[in-house]
Formats: sequence, C-alpha cells, structure tokens
Amino acid sequence: MRPRVRTWDTGQMRRFMVASAGDGYAPIWVFALATGMRRGELFGLRWQDTDLVKGRLHVHQGLVEIGSELRFQEPKTKGGRRVVPLPPECIPLLEEHRARQLEQRRVLGPAWRDHDLVFTIGDGGPIAPRNLIRRFKGLCQAAGLPPITFHGVRHAHATQLLRDGIAAKVVSERLGHASIAITLDTYSHVLPDMQATAVAAISEALFGDETTA
Repeated sequence: MRPRVRTWDTGQMRRFMVASAGDGYAPIWVFALATGMRRGELFGLRWQDTDLVKGRLHVHQGLVEIGSELRFQEPKTKGGRRVVPLPPECIPLLEEHRARQLEQRRVLGPAWRDHDLVFTIGDGGPIAPRNLIRRFKGLCQAAGLPPITFHGVRHAHATQLLRDGIAAKVVSERLGHASIAITLDTYSHVLPDMQATAVAAISEALFGDETTA
C-alpha cells in the first residue's frame, strides 16, 4: 500500500481558490484542482492541445526539470496520453486567460518566447517548477490552510471524485494512471467511505419506501 498523501477536503479546496483568485498563477491553481493533471502536464500544455468548443484538454506532453534544464517530453505510458474533459466553468476562465496572454504577447513583440504554452512566465517561457512550488506554499500559508505539496492538489481532485461516487475506472482514466490498480492502491483510504455509500444505495433500493407514480 502506498503512503497516504496529505490533501484537502471540499471546503479547503474552495478556500484556496478564493485566497488565490488574485494571484498571477491563478489559472494554474484552478485547472490543477479541476482536472487533477500532474504539474508537468499543466506546464507542458499547449494551446493546440485545448478544445474550447468541446471543453477538453489533450495531454500530449509534459515539462520536466533535469538539473537546471527544463525539457518537454511525451507521456511515459499509454494512459498518460489522454483527453481530460473540463467543467463548463473553466471554459470562460481559459478564454480570459488566452486574451490576457495575447495582449502580453502583443506588448512584448519579438521578445515573446513562443512555445504555444498555455501557462507561462511573463515572456512566454516555461515555468520553473521550483518557482511555482514556492508560490504555492506562500498561498497556503496566507490562507491558513493545512500545508500540502502541489501534488496533493491532484490527490484532492481524485479523492473528491471517489467520495462523490465516481467509478474508480473513470477516475483512473482522468488521472492518466497506467492501470486501475494504481488508483485503488493510492486511494485505498477512500474505499471505506465508498463502501458506506454502496451499502446505503443498496439498502435504499431493496428496503426503502416504494414511490407511486
């Protein structure tokens, strides 16, 4: 069994969104919570990988830090290369972010570094993970939230879905796990809650009051 990762509950996730709304990296925080994507997948996301009409993201590459060098690489597993549907509330946020980025690109002109990235630093270049982690820790502290790693945001997303009764297979595909076994092992602490929900559901189906049409 994998060690349990510290994460947030529903109220804490919303509290973080409110506290980080005015932050320069605000779109990243929202999409990390809303998609459960890995940090490198968010950093490597390109506009050509987004579909605002159908409301989904295509994961084709990630950004990794090797020493002091940032590199783009393809997902290591078949499950990692996937489509992530977005909550409808995320579409206008992404459109607004795109508009701000295009204006910044216009202002900088040839100084803009064009990697087609959705999430960038001020000149269009990729974000160094250490800088985002430092900002994340500061926001958590300022909001008075339990300290978690940025990877803990991914776990918060998955835990919320599982506790809401979403099938583990669906959650596994959304997270890009190589197999459902990884999902079940990682989130084994959620299973007792899911069992309680299952018992309540079958109890209602078999023994609950019948309704008349």
